[in-house]
Amino acid sequence: MSTWIGVPAAAAQDRAGEPTRTFVRMDSVALGVAGWLISFIGSWIPSYSFDETVSMSMIHRTPGQLWHVLGSIDAVHGLYYFILQNWAAAFGDTRIVTRLLSSIAIGLAVSVTYLVARRLSNRVVAVSSAIALILLPRSEWAATEARSYAMTALACALMLWLLVRAADRSTPGRWCAYGAAVALSCAIFAYMVFIPVALWFAVLLVPRYRRRWLLTALSGIAGILVAMPLLLLVANQRGQVSWIPPISRTTIVDIISQQWFLGDVAALGVYVILVVAGVVIALVRRRAKSTDLAMLPFAIVPMVLVTFALVILSLVVTPLYTPRYLTLTAPAAALLAGWSAGVVHEAAASWTARRKLAAKPLLATAAAVSLVIAIVAAIPGYLDSRTPYANQSDYSQAADWIGAEGRAGDAVLFAMPGYPFDMHVVQFASFQDLRALDDIMLKVSPADNNSYWGQQFPFSALSSRLGDHDRLFVVTNRDVPYPGSDIDRALTKLGFTTQRTWSGPYSEVILAARKA
Repeated sequence: MSTWIGVPAAAAQDRAGEPTRTFVRMDSVALGVAGWLISFIGSWIPSYSFDETVSMSMIHRTPGQLWHVLGSIDAVHGLYYFILQNWAAAFGDTRIVTRLLSSIAIGLAVSVTYLVARRLSNRVVAVSSAIALILLPRSEWAATEARSYAMTALACALMLWLLVRAADRSTPGRWCAYGAAVALSCAIFAYMVFIPVALWFAVLLVPRYRRRWLLTALSGIAGILVAMPLLLLVANQRGQVSWIPPISRTTIVDIISQQWFLGDVAALGVYVILVVAGVVIALVRRRAKSTDLAMLPFAIVPMVLVTFALVILSLVVTPLYTPRYLTLTAPAAALLAGWSAGVVHEAAASWTARRKLAAKPLLATAAAVSLVIAIVAAIPGYLDSRTPYANQSDYSQAADWIGAEGRAGDAVLFAMPGYPFDMHVVQFASFQDLRALDDIMLKVSPADNNSYWGQQFPFSALSSRLGDHDRLFVVTNRDVPYPGSDIDRALTKLGFTTQRTWSGPYSEVILAARKA
C-alpha cells in the first residue's frame, strides 16, 4: 500500500528487519566511497581559483587572528575557515590536501543522501539519488574547490536525514540533533539558514510528517537563534558581495543551466528528460495510487524556495544570488532525479508484469543502459573541470614556477594598485613554497590589517625597498600593465635586467637580476 503523498508501507517494513539495515549501511558506505573517489580523482589538477586563494590567505593566521578578521570580512564562511585551518595544520596546504577535504564532504553527502532517500522510499530510488549526486556537475565542481561549498551540500543532506529521522520516531535527542545541525550549517555558510525554512514547508506537505510541524519549527528556530549572532554579523558585512551582479534576464539562464549543471547541456538534458518522464508517468498513474510522492516536497521545496528567496532578496535588498551559492541544494536536486528514476522503474516493472515478461533481465538491462547514458553525459564536463586552467586562473602554475626558480632571500613584487584583485593570489596559491621570498613591497601583513592581502608600499618606494637584493620576481596580470608605472624602465634604471619570463593564460612572472 502507498499513498499519493506519503511513505509507502513497504519502505517501513524494509526498515524493520536487521538484515535490511545491514544492507542499507553497506549500500550507503559503498556509494559514499564511490562518490568520494570519483570526486577526488584529478581534483588537484586545476590551479587554485581566486576564491581558493582567499581561503589560503585566511587560514595562514593564528586562530586568534582568524577570529579577529572574521569580525571584519568573510564571516559567511567562518566555521569552514577554522575547519580548513586545522586540516591544513595537520596535513598541509597543497591543492591535493585542501581539496581532499571537499571531496570527502561530497562522498559523505552522497552517503547521507542515500540514507534520506532510503527512509522515504525504496532502494532503487535511494541508489539513483546517490548516483545522481555523484554525477551532478555542481557537486563534482564543489569537490575541486577549497571552499565551503562541498560542506554545504553535506550539511543540507545531514539536515534532511536528521529531520526525517526525528519525524519518523520523535525523541528529544533527535530533535536536538536536528537543531544542532541547523546551527552548525549556518556557521559553515550563512545561506544555509534558508534550508530549515524550506524543510518546514516540506513537512507540511507530507501527511505522515505533518503532525511534526511544530517540533520541526521549534528545532529549526532554536538552531537559527544559536547562529543568530553570526547571521547578524554576516548581514553587516554584505558590502563585501558588491561584486555580485544585479538580477537580470540572464539570471533565469543561470538558474536553469548554471545552478546545478555549470552550463553542461548534456547533463542538463539527461536530467530534464528523466524528471519530465517521472512527472508524466506519476500523473498518468495517479488514479491507481501506485506512485509514492513523499520525497517530492523534500526535493522540490528546497530547490525552489532557496532560489526564490535569494532572487527576491537580491531585488529588494542587495544582490546576493550567484549560482555557486546554490550548491547547498545539490542533494535536493539529486533526490528529485532519484524519485524520477524510481517512478520510471516502477512503471517499467508494472509493464513487464502485465505482459508476463522476464522482468529482472529487462529491468537490469534498462538500468544499465540508463546509467551508461548518464555517465557518458557527465564525462565531458567532468574532464573539463580537471584541467590546469579549469578555474580560469593560473596562479598555482605561476607559484610553482617561482618556487622552482627562486632562492631563499630573493625579492618578490606582487602587483596590486588598480587591479581587479591583488596579485598576492599567486603567493597564497603556494604559500609554503614562496614564504622564503622577501615580499619587499608589503607594508602591513594581511593578519595585521584584517584583510586578504595586506597593505603595500607605493611603487615609488621600490628603489628603497629593494635594498641589497640581487634578484627580483615581478608578478603581474598579463592583460593589465602595471598601473602608473613602466616596470621594465624602472628595473633598468635600478640596474636590473630581465633574465627569464613565465607567461600563463592570465598571469606573467618576470625574473630580473642586477647587472654584473
